[in-house]
Amino acid sequence: MTLEEIKAAVEEGHKVYWVGDDYEVVGSGDNLLINCLHNNYAIGLTWQDGVTMNGKPEDFFIGHVWGPFENARFTGEPHRRCQVPGCRAITLDGDDEE
Repeated sequence: MTLEEIKAAVEEGHKVYWVGDDYEVVGSGDNLLINCLHNNYAIGLTWQDGVTMNGKPEDFFIGHVWGPFENARFTGEPHRRCQVPGCRAITLDGDDEE
């Protein structure tokens, strides 16, 4: 994701992560941080120049936002679908983890 895509996604309320779901991008506007969810340590999303990111663009991603449980049309198995536009992820075990 580019810096602009990350900023837009966070502003739209999406959860954006770096490398894995242990590092979440938090904040707003130009004050975005990469926060470690285990120890609450954070670094700026960008260097002081506001352009150079602390991380490769390809390592950032939007996390899943799971919808309500549904039953599969043919099998009747319960599942949830990701509600992020364009995402086709489905969880079958009900714990929302991939």
